[in-house]
Amino acid sequence: MTTTPNPPAGPEPVGTQSLAASNPSLAPNPSLDRLKGIGLMIVAVGQFVAMDTIAKLLSETQPVPQLVWARYGFHLLWMLPLIPVFGLRRMISTRVPGRQLARSALLISSTVFAYLAVHRLPLTQLYAVNFTAPLMVTLMSGPLLGEAIGPKRWAAVLLGLGGALIAVRPDPGNLDPGILYAFAMALSFAVYQIITRQISPYDGPLVGLFYAALFGFTLTSIAVPFYWAPVDARTWVMMALLGLFGALGHLALISALRLAPASLISPFSYTQLIWATAVGFVIFGHLPDQWTLTGAAIVVAAGLYLAFGERLRFRRR
Repeated sequence: MTTTPNPPAGPEPVGTQSLAASNPSLAPNPSLDRLKGIGLMIVAVGQFVAMDTIAKLLSETQPVPQLVWARYGFHLLWMLPLIPVFGLRRMISTRVPGRQLARSALLISSTVFAYLAVHRLPLTQLYAVNFTAPLMVTLMSGPLLGEAIGPKRWAAVLLGLGGALIAVRPDPGNLDPGILYAFAMALSFAVYQIITRQISPYDGPLVGLFYAALFGFTLTSIAVPFYWAPVDARTWVMMALLGLFGALGHLALISALRLAPASLISPFSYTQLIWATAVGFVIFGHLPDQWTLTGAAIVVAAGLYLAFGERLRFRRR
């Protein structure tokens, strides 16, 4: 459930330019790149659904601190092969270490709340609330980023938050803690995205991913001995897959954002609801009712309105 800012595009390598000039078939194809970016975004959110599905299955027997430890520990392990490719210095060099740590802490807290929520809520309801994070980013971008928020954007945010409430239908007299965890997850992730925006001019996306994995593993390694539950071979495999799907999802997301503008591919993140509905039915026997579908549709509509509005504003600059 993570997004990464669109990294600034650098100049094309000289060797690539000369090859493209001599062979037109090697020249960049923006239309094809955009299609690849869209496809990779759909693959990325599918990986995140797989990760959360495994977390939901494991949450029946494993405590949340142990799941978060596995999530970031195996994520870090799966990132180690990237060191020879990109170089350790490039992956750990940061110009804003304080904000990188704050960003990592917010991502970890979002993961903790997500795993607490996924134990209690169907996947479709969880994602309906999770998609309020971009709305919260819009809400906080005024005071924190100095961005102007017009009445139409305010209306879209309020409509989307209302849609999330319709999807989960909280009962004030008997409030499910899973709903509170889900909104805490979305809020943590929203602040994480704002800090990501602030530091994106200074550090590349791989730096953030490496710091999050390293910080998450280190922090949870301190706590996990107090919560450790017995682990059999099957559970170890599932925990390894937890980190693998998280790492692959982030890599697919980074690749998508390098190939296509974030404003183009971000609406396709809503295919996560399709993945979640299919997986929820096949594995858990959950089918969303009409209220969950209605609320999710409202959240998606509000998010799409804000995404396309952002794209139009970017074009006018």
